[in-house]
Amino acid sequence: MKKIKLHHVILFYIPLLFIIRLRNGLENDVWWHLKMGEYMWNSLTIPKTDLFSFTQYGTPWIMHEWFSEIILYGLYWTGGFYGMLAGNMILLGLTYYLLYKLTLLRTNSPLVSAALVAVTAGLTYQFWVYRPFILGYACFMAFLYLLELYSVNRTKMIWLLPVIMLVWVNAHGSYAMGFLLIILYFFSGVSWSRYEKIVFEHWTRRDFANLLLCLVLTVFAGLINPNGAKTLLYPFLTIGTSVITDNITEWLSPDFHSIYTKINLLVILGVFFLISLKKGSHRIVDLLLVFCFTGLYFISQRFLILYFLSMTSVAGFYISAIKNNPFKLREYHPLNILLTIFLVAAFAFSWPEKNEFGENPSDFPVHAVNYLKEKHLTGTIFNDFNWGGYLLWYRYPENKVFIDGRVDMYIDNTIEDYLTIIKAQPGALSLLEKYEPELILINKNKPLNELLKHSLTWKPVYRDETAVVYARTQK
Repeated sequence: MKKIKLHHVILFYIPLLFIIRLRNGLENDVWWHLKMGEYMWNSLTIPKTDLFSFTQYGTPWIMHEWFSEIILYGLYWTGGFYGMLAGNMILLGLTYYLLYKLTLLRTNSPLVSAALVAVTAGLTYQFWVYRPFILGYACFMAFLYLLELYSVNRTKMIWLLPVIMLVWVNAHGSYAMGFLLIILYFFSGVSWSRYEKIVFEHWTRRDFANLLLCLVLTVFAGLINPNGAKTLLYPFLTIGTSVITDNITEWLSPDFHSIYTKINLLVILGVFFLISLKKGSHRIVDLLLVFCFTGLYFISQRFLILYFLSMTSVAGFYISAIKNNPFKLREYHPLNILLTIFLVAAFAFSWPEKNEFGENPSDFPVHAVNYLKEKHLTGTIFNDFNWGGYLLWYRYPENKVFIDGRVDMYIDNTIEDYLTIIKAQPGALSLLEKYEPELILINKNKPLNELLKHSLTWKPVYRDETAVVYARTQK
């Protein structure tokens, strides 16, 4: 027990936060990720076209997250939601352990590093959901840590980056951040300014050659995926599609009226304030990281966690530089033991019962889907966007959906048509008839529900506090 260190305490703190996050309910997209994983697990094939919707059936599809979806379903197949819980805990533990190691590398202070990682975890735990980007976060931190380690001691572990990219490119679309990090560190050694307060990395020709070769090998590793170069272009096609960036919540720019956004802005201003307080020089790579990931966050709020993961060690460096930290290189083992006991007790007390997993009837159409199953109502179904994945998980192949969380599949006109229909805008019913769905399942509070109440073509066959199901009055 005397050897319990702060990074051990962190490893107990992260799972506890995840359990707390889990109590907020499952996220909408977990269901379709599970369905994709189940399909590949059982068929031993990776789909190249859409098989799950009736609006895009047969359309070519870049399934860029296949590896993480197989892992997710494998965890579910092994241990149900408890298996998924264990898998996420391991990945999150690895991510924040690497963050602690990186921050410790910059601060040389276990206490400052642990405190900053704890704060970062508290500010980012809303992103801890059962989705492929959990694996993406771990890969991002591995890249950032190994590049910083190379900057410090020219570690040969940098050659692990292409191997990590091989996993990353098949797991989540955030792999583009890996290329960005290598490029930032490469150009941090190119002296393009003589301003004395800007310090560039002292790369030798061999260092430049190693980084360049590492980048080339990483790009080649990125090409090793079921879709080749198309996968590498995928993130840029998504970011460049206004129908996604203007309508999908996680792709929107920050809402400056939100209290959470205001807290994030205070953190961002705090980082700039720390930079302004430091006397002497600044590492160019720190400044590049600050401006790049601050800019990405203002483009889309989904980049917020990458901002925090990249800024924690930078903030730690500036805090250590400003204040002569009295806790430097010291571990308070009795305090570590007490914290560990407290966290283990809290973790055991918070451990969820089996019935706490799964779906909440107020969030998902649990009873409506059971009705579809009991009455053997099959066929195409116009559905609420947030419930598309849930329907895929429980009703495919009996029902093919109109739309689901795979937004890249629906960027032609489907998303825009969906919004016109669900909002009951002019021409909504005629546009609905264009797709000829056999059933409708939507949230009872959607404007479309009010419109359908007066329709002669549709009749309600099921209704509860959450959802309503309509069937055609005639073929």
